[in-house]
Amino acid sequence: MDDDPINLEILATNLEDYGYRCLCAESGEEALDQLRNYTGSIQVVLLDRMMPKMDGIQVLKEIKRNPAFNLLPVIMQTAAASSQEIKEGIEAGSFYYLTKPYKGDVLRAIVRSAIEDFQKHSQLEAEIAETANVFSCLNSAEFHFHTFEQAAFLAKHLSKIFPTPQKVAIGLAEILTNAIEHGNLGITFHEKTCLIDAGELEAECNRRLANPDISKKYALLYLEQTTERITITVSDQGQGFDWQRYIEMGMDLSCTSHGRGIALAKTLSFDTLEYSGVGNVVSCSVYLTPSAV
Repeated sequence: MDDDPINLEILATNLEDYGYRCLCAESGEEALDQLRNYTGSIQVVLLDRMMPKMDGIQVLKEIKRNPAFNLLPVIMQTAAASSQEIKEGIEAGSFYYLTKPYKGDVLRAIVRSAIEDFQKHSQLEAEIAETANVFSCLNSAEFHFHTFEQAAFLAKHLSKIFPTPQKVAIGLAEILTNAIEHGNLGITFHEKTCLIDAGELEAECNRRLANPDISKKYALLYLEQTTERITITVSDQGQGFDWQRYIEMGMDLSCTSHGRGIALAKTLSFDTLEYSGVGNVVSCSVYLTPSAV
């Protein structure tokens, strides 16, 4: 969505040349009408923040009011994004930003990342809906996990304990994946960027998991449920990281192909999320009663 027809055409051409199908709108009202009436699958929305009549934030809020678009990622385009603007966007439901002017490869990288996240979260939501609550009577438990498959299993099944399993599952999956990928496997932010660009992330993760020295490592999840809250604490055997950079979404992360998982978990999934030590221990809680806040 962009009120400038030339910008809209350039944007669509940049994406259509790489196989994407685009629906274009020159106003917020037109964009919302297309979302409501389109019978196909829309997997990402690009909004221009500065628009006449109905701006990007207003459109974003309208999108997120509709339960059918709860998981739909929205990329916000802006000429200059301050930290306050990013905060407003995140609170309204957007975790992706594009600062104008931007290059075509940057646009496509953000779009690809948003679509991959949407597909991953949609699959997780569908699996949760079909999953029995096998841990309904659990008050405390300890789990050791080593692989991404085990992390996905725990996120899917443990989320059923929480009042909003779909939201918790997304954040919990991010936290558990981080424990393996960045913790035990030691893949840095820069390394992941390069691996994603080269299409080699999965292969490199598998290579490191097969390393005899790394294969001995595991991550630990401890769950505790009381009448007031449910708390999950996750620790890994990595060297830790500068978690302060990722706990809040800044401009440097909102325009990258990854790095949003922790901020997303904190904003969307949990009432509290706190790291300790060097960053290899994180505790996440959801309140069950107002008095627990």
